[in-house]
Amino acid sequence: MEKYLYAATAVRRFPGWFNAYELGVSWKTIEVHRANAMRKMQANSLSELVGMVLHLRAA
Repeated sequence: MEKYLYAATAVRRFPGWFNAYELGVSWKTIEVHRANAMRKMQANSLSELVGMVLHLRAA
């Protein structure tokens, strides 16, 4: 469940450090989970990952 929460922070228009602060984790944790989500979803860019997450949310 946590990995989805971290991936969902990618769609917010806030920097990673701000999302980390709100979730009570380190900035590096956000970046690692975001990179893992990009790898698992085969996204080539952050904007592509955002599009995928928004598409999944709409479903």
